[in-house]
Amino acid sequence: MTSAPPSPARARQRGVTAVLVTLMLTGLMGMAALAVDLGVLYAGKTAAQTAADAAALAGAFTFLTPSNSQPTTAVNAAIALAGANAILGEPVTIAAGDVSVDTTDRLVTVTVPRTGADGIPAFFLRIFGTTETDVVATATAQASPVATGSICLRPIFIPNTVLSTETPTQACADGQTILDANGNLSPWIQANPQLLGSLITLRPTSPGGSLAPSQFYSLDFSNGSGGGASLYSCALSSPLASCGVSPIVAACGSSYQTENGNMVGPTQSGINNLIGATPDTYVAPGAYQHPDGTITDTSPQLVVAPVWDDCCPGCQVGPGGGTITIIGFSNWFIDGLTNGGGNPGVAANFINAAGCGAGGGGNGGGIATNASFGIPVQLVNPN
Repeated sequence: MTSAPPSPARARQRGVTAVLVTLMLTGLMGMAALAVDLGVLYAGKTAAQTAADAAALAGAFTFLTPSNSQPTTAVNAAIALAGANAILGEPVTIAAGDVSVDTTDRLVTVTVPRTGADGIPAFFLRIFGTTETDVVATATAQASPVATGSICLRPIFIPNTVLSTETPTQACADGQTILDANGNLSPWIQANPQLLGSLITLRPTSPGGSLAPSQFYSLDFSNGSGGGASLYSCALSSPLASCGVSPIVAACGSSYQTENGNMVGPTQSGINNLIGATPDTYVAPGAYQHPDGTITDTSPQLVVAPVWDDCCPGCQVGPGGGTITIIGFSNWFIDGLTNGGGNPGVAANFINAAGCGAGGGGNGGGIATNASFGIPVQLVNPN
């Protein structure tokens, strides 16, 4: 028995169904293609932004070494760091024109473009005529000219006149200070770049090097609550938080009591723990040689110490001690202990400094969270 042929109406229904299924499959394939290509595009955009952020930070970081020639050093550092990144397996390539440097405000802006024939390649969207998609990422970073606080302070206060060979009174009169009244590196420092990197005894232990009887440029981070020598030794080698100091941020304008005594043993212990058994070697500001022979711009021996205004008539420290108010932050490379027999001092190279703004207040800047530098380097406009 043979079946009857389908009616014309049913045949038309089958034809419509086939068309609808084809259209649905085409739409689903298009959405799948769009999802795949959008995923690739998002990954490319994220990688480009990462490269821009890192390059901008690298450029801004060069401002921590005042002897660097700007804007050339910042541009070169940004280009080199961008090239260490990749976008979907392809190395990032930027030119000098992609890096903008504001030397006055110490801002570095980096643009990472993947456009035109170098754009992010499309896959399924090629069937719609799209072969590449443009991606542009931009980031701005700043090495702030001032700081408001540091989490990496050491318990050694630095006289503002420490680099001068004159008496403090005469040095103050002649402007031979680290920071000027506006919190900037003083004109004297800027006119004498050889002072950057100069090696001095930062913290003596010999009675002949004391500021006053029993005063050896040391801070009591316990603010008189009884931390003593153990807290002082710990703070020489570790950040504030690691030693239980609270608050963990030493802010501009905050004050600390001085620590009495030359504390030879705690000083030796703290410095030896800081530099370790195989210390780095100072080469130049921003260049420190590691035991394996490599030279980088960072080192565990870079520390931050508060600057004290010894030009202030009412801020002097006598035999009975006193308080030190932070007017800025100075960066030092701890070379080690001097050959002082039973009274070795702390030998250090001066690297840089940042003030708290006019009058020593907490104007501008930011908290320095970048390891051992008192000058904050941060992304200020990531896009």
